[in-house]
Amino acid sequence: MTTVVFEVNEIPFKVLDKYIKKNPSSNLSKLSHRIITNAEDLPEDELYPSQTWASINTGKSFSEHKVKWFSDAIDHNQLYWNDIQKKGYRVSVVGSLHTSPASKFLTKNHNFVTFIPDFFSSDNLTHPKLYKNFQEFNIQVTDENRRVSNLGLLLKALSSFLKNPTLKGWGLNNFLSIKQLFSIVFTSIFINKERLRLAQFVMSASIFHESLKKKSDLSIIFTNHIASMMHRYLHAYLETNDCPYDDKWKKKYKNEVSFSIDLLDEWLGKIIRLDKNKEFNIVLLSSMGQKINDKIDKNHLNKFDYDYILKEPEKLLSALVDNVPNFESKGVMVPQYSFQLESPQIAKELHDNICRLGTDENLRFGHYTKNAKSNNLISGFYINSDLNNDVVTLSIQVNSDNLIIKDKKYNFTELGFDKFKSDNHHSGEHDKRGILWSNFEFSKVDEINYLEFKKLILEFIDENQSRRSGSSSHKTSTVG
Repeated sequence: MTTVVFEVNEIPFKVLDKYIKKNPSSNLSKLSHRIITNAEDLPEDELYPSQTWASINTGKSFSEHKVKWFSDAIDHNQLYWNDIQKKGYRVSVVGSLHTSPASKFLTKNHNFVTFIPDFFSSDNLTHPKLYKNFQEFNIQVTDENRRVSNLGLLLKALSSFLKNPTLKGWGLNNFLSIKQLFSIVFTSIFINKERLRLAQFVMSASIFHESLKKKSDLSIIFTNHIASMMHRYLHAYLETNDCPYDDKWKKKYKNEVSFSIDLLDEWLGKIIRLDKNKEFNIVLLSSMGQKINDKIDKNHLNKFDYDYILKEPEKLLSALVDNVPNFESKGVMVPQYSFQLESPQIAKELHDNICRLGTDENLRFGHYTKNAKSNNLISGFYINSDLNNDVVTLSIQVNSDNLIIKDKKYNFTELGFDKFKSDNHHSGEHDKRGILWSNFEFSKVDEINYLEFKKLILEFIDENQSRRSGSSSHKTSTVG
């Protein structure tokens, strides 16, 4: 028996409930045991997935683990699934957060059946090595910090595939993945180019499905594909009466969230049907949820029909500080940008220098961090700096083409920013309530503090495997 955990980032009860009501025979409807999780250790306006997944997977509050951004270091020994594989249980992990670098886990003797780290990984190491090129492509896309999708992604994917063409290594060895990818590419051309970002989930899910054919005790897959569409189009999906978007926008995007859920539902069904002789304990888990961003109004929509992304950080840093130290850009999500410095002392000096500048007013949404220091040294953009050991993470939102830093005027391009049209404005914002749905009774209560999940899953797997084997005879070690 295998416990299968779908880490579905930020999906709330309300969104799935609507989907199931419209699709009563869906595979998601078979997850009949439903619990609300609550992120009780953080204020709602500071919730961020790198924080909450660190909490749910370690059982520690943010004040204890101190992991704020994807680039922040974490104690890998506290991750529940790492505890499980160290006990001798066989584990598969595909894309779960805080799995970088993979070399921390793939030591000489490990019990990972499949291991593909998150897309913020610092290397392309995978187990088995078959998935190396696929992971290399994922890291490249993350490193480029794409805020918008374009068909150039297809060319990059094709180029990466041709380096070492293998259908299985890219999750292209079954009908469902081919069908879904064709649908994504076709509809991205004729309906919405942002659907291209969903392709990563399809290939990851196919690889995950392949791993389930092997003997394992715990299998985990992380996906952000539904969350990314909710952030853009939740107003269209939930159809609120006071929606600030016009009817044309709502009609254009009303199916985007449900389209992304369809992909998940089909893979869930394929896993359920995988083998009648297998039995899967299935868990659908989110570390928090999303809700309608009610701060968005028509004035905001009219003012911001564009956005900016930092493509050349050296230019911005040169304007912010007198001497730019050597740095390495780390994988994070826009509007965050992370830089690893050569030492904690150098990082602190950069952080302190940026903090002294203060910030202009925060006019947008989705920062999950605050800078209370406002002054006239910064104009035209919001900036905040966070320090974690030797890593500085900047949260930046540009509000104007013309910017001022220390009395000097710049055009946005002079500071390394690109500008692009945007008709979505963080439609979904983070909510403290997530979900824990399953096809078995996970707990007798209807709501839990999300910090309880680690304890519950460890107890469940130990008890389940003890009942099944009555001994440790099935525990084996896989040599990496």
